[in-house]
Amino acid sequence: QHELGVEAKRTIDESRKKISSLLGIKPSKIIFTSGGTESINLALIGTARALKDKGKHIITSKIEHKAVLGACKFLEEEGFKVTYLSVDKYGLINLDELEKYIRKDTILISIK
Repeated sequence: QHELGVEAKRTIDESRKKISSLLGIKPSKIIFTSGGTESINLALIGTARALKDKGKHIITSKIEHKAVLGACKFLEEEGFKVTYLSVDKYGLINLDELEKYIRKDTILISIK
């Protein structure tokens, strides 16, 4: 085995144990990603797929990060319905509009 690879795995495993201890969760629940896009994909696509039996509706805003919008587009291609909320001149959504669009089959809201 490659010595640097073994050391990297050991360091990651130790970090996972420390973080999980601080959070009071199992080490297996800690997932490291390479960056924001991977994290967003994991969170949004993973959550949507895990909850698809409860509903297939997602709400986000039109000005979310490109990775969020990309994940939502991908999920639409898998049959999910996505509502894209408009924002005001300050980049804020209208909470009354958000409430209006929440449905019984809404499983995920991703708003920055």
